[in-house]
Amino acid sequence: MFQPGDKVSVLYESGVYTVLELGNLECKLEDEHGFEVRVKRELLVARRSMDVKKVVVKENETAPRKKVVSKASSIPEIDLHLSALFSLAIPEKSEALLHQLAAFKRFTNEMIRQRQTKFRVIHGAGEGKLRAEIRQLVQGKNGLTIHDAQYANGSIGASIVEVQLSKVDCF
Repeated sequence: MFQPGDKVSVLYESGVYTVLELGNLECKLEDEHGFEVRVKRELLVARRSMDVKKVVVKENETAPRKKVVSKASSIPEIDLHLSALFSLAIPEKSEALLHQLAAFKRFTNEMIRQRQTKFRVIHGAGEGKLRAEIRQLVQGKNGLTIHDAQYANGSIGASIVEVQLSKVDCF
């Protein structure tokens, strides 16, 4: 069905991929940025070009077109500061990190269920313990990547987590 060099799409992912190698269960693809990825064969979709010979323009279009406004902060986010997680009693420092990591896992699982491909985690600059623990969790999970999101006062207080929906499982 597919041959090396074919242009394909991958279910649940955006972009155009080129087939490099075909396997029985997995295929090696190259995305439009030159990165190689392995994808299950059943997730591949053939791309076909469409011949458009004539475009019909409506003469009497009276409805005004709506302007699409994109928001820079339109991706979901979670604030892991203790004051954001707890309204009354804040746990002791020894338990706080466990609560923050549990909240991160719950939020990540919800983002996966909602099929979000990107979200922001606000962990604060601080000593960096929470940031390091979150990075370790994400790097140990297939289908998740993490990178810095913003700089404030020379410190990094947030990260962006990207989700490859075809490879990720919940925590």
